[in-house]
Amino acid sequence: MHRTTLTAEQLRGLTRRWSPPVVRAVSAFYLYTLGWLLLWVVIPSVVMWSPPVLITSGSMEPGIRAGDVVVVGASDGLRLDPGTVVTFRDQAFEDRLITHRITTATDDGSYVTKGDANPGPDSTPLAPDGVEGVPQVLVSTVGVPLLWVEQGRYALVAAWLIVTLAAASHVLKRPRRKDGGDRIERDPPRDVPRPSAASRVPRAGKAAVTIAVLALVSLTAGRAAATLADATSNGGNSFDATEWEALVAVDGGEVFSCGVNDEGAVWCWGSNDRGQLGDGTEDDHTVPVQVVGSGGVGMLSGAVGIGAGSKHTCVVKTDGTVWCWGLNDRGQLGDGTNDDHSVPVQVKGSGGTGTLTTVTEITAGLQHSCAVKTDGTAWCWGLNDKGQLGDNTTTDSSTPVQVKGPGGTGTLTTVTEITAGLQHSCAVKTDGTAWCWGLNNKGQLGDNTTTDSSTPVQVKGPGGTGTLTTIILIGSGNNHTCAAKQTHTIWCWGLNDNGQLGNNTTTNSPTPVQAIGT
Repeated sequence: MHRTTLTAEQLRGLTRRWSPPVVRAVSAFYLYTLGWLLLWVVIPSVVMWSPPVLITSGSMEPGIRAGDVVVVGASDGLRLDPGTVVTFRDQAFEDRLITHRITTATDDGSYVTKGDANPGPDSTPLAPDGVEGVPQVLVSTVGVPLLWVEQGRYALVAAWLIVTLAAASHVLKRPRRKDGGDRIERDPPRDVPRPSAASRVPRAGKAAVTIAVLALVSLTAGRAAATLADATSNGGNSFDATEWEALVAVDGGEVFSCGVNDEGAVWCWGSNDRGQLGDGTEDDHTVPVQVVGSGGVGMLSGAVGIGAGSKHTCVVKTDGTVWCWGLNDRGQLGDGTNDDHSVPVQVKGSGGTGTLTTVTEITAGLQHSCAVKTDGTAWCWGLNDKGQLGDNTTTDSSTPVQVKGPGGTGTLTTVTEITAGLQHSCAVKTDGTAWCWGLNNKGQLGDNTTTDSSTPVQVKGPGGTGTLTTIILIGSGNNHTCAAKQTHTIWCWGLNDNGQLGNNTTTNSPTPVQAIGT
């Protein structure tokens, strides 16, 4: 085998060829960071311009992180709306400047605030004159060395200074002659062109100009990308506005709503008297709050689907598990208890053994919940007084029970979609048929009767003839149900006192009627 060996001279040549660009890149980075610190921290402090604030905690992550610098603009005593990001002094934290979001503007003129990443309760009310200002520009991570100073991590500060000085020394040092000399002739030979005026500018001046230009260019880009709209902008115009640009699922409960974004985070807003917003409190919120993680630690993540009941919420995660929170008086959270939870708890497996897994769909009714698994089976838990769990009983269950087949024989299979109304449930199978069970006093099961059923009955066709087929989507209101067919037509059945069936009447129908187009 032939072996290639580099000589010492060849190795030194490779080092000389590749090390200068690498060193210059590192040097430029550190000098660039130093320029940002001068621009945003030192200069504003000297000229008393809009004060920069160094973020020392992660209370607003991911929008604002520790080590970020924000430039605060005066709020001018304006009444600030919920959702506005504000900076204020909090004596509980040694009079430190804190950045939070206003969650509630109270009747007496004060504000309740909270950090987006804080799982705990909101802060104590903040008087309007306690607001230092509204963050206008965010400069990411350049305050990290100052953060180290505040935290007393002087070894890291010393290392940063050494690297920065070394970088500056590399950029500013005078080049040596290739022949080993340490001087460049003052008067070069006449036949050698004289260097241009630009090339005679001292290297220190060139470095300063370069840093200034980089800072100014980045300043312009930073303002365009991170400036808040104005002092009274709400959550839709704030640092975490991107959270709301790609909702993948949304549902509404009795007097609250929840949404899942494309990053798997869950946000809820509205009434929270039984913890149905999942933020670890029972405080109502007029702006979205992020649902915390299990046990109130961190934030819930990985959600892909959501169902909101009367006063409880459930989500299915990418790993096929189900998590619920809120009212649990009839076991609708599925954790084997009847205790309310203001933070997510995991749904147990059948009979309380293990956990419910491989779930693809989730829905929530008044006080019950249902799910579909990858094997096409349907499972429900919670209130069952009208047979809405579909297990051929009227007994409540605080853990999932499997939905039986028609007449209680076998089990319901090949289910693709599921929905829960007030006290009834419906499902769509792979063959495009619809099946419902539970309360039927208004014909919401669609089987041409008003008789309750604790096992699935098939939805009839229009006028009670045949069966409804080619269904692709299904959804339930309190006491009515609607389905979409492959033909892009909508068919509804059940209570119609307010025209909810869409057929231009207010007459209830125990069989599907077609919604009339405009």
